[in-house]
Amino acid sequence: MNHVPDMAGNRFAVEAQVEAPQDSFVTLGIKADANGTFTFAMPKAGWWGFCALGVGPETKHQGKELSQDAVIWVKAVDNDKVRLSGRQHK
Repeated sequence: MNHVPDMAGNRFAVEAQVEAPQDSFVTLGIKADANGTFTFAMPKAGWWGFCALGVGPETKHQGKELSQDAVIWVKAVDNDKVRLSGRQHK
């Protein structure tokens, strides 16, 4: 859980940064409205990926199975690392 992205290698680090407290935290399902809007509060700092799988209208391309997917990555930081107006916020 929370594998650091290796941008140069186009992959994730093998070693996880955080151990999930239980298996249900490894993959979470959320619900979105018709526009894809959802809300999620990240419980820990780190990189979080949100995926929409199989969301496109097409299911085949040139006779082969097609899955149109989307991913957005968000980096959450601890509050003590947030800076406001150039000053450290406490």
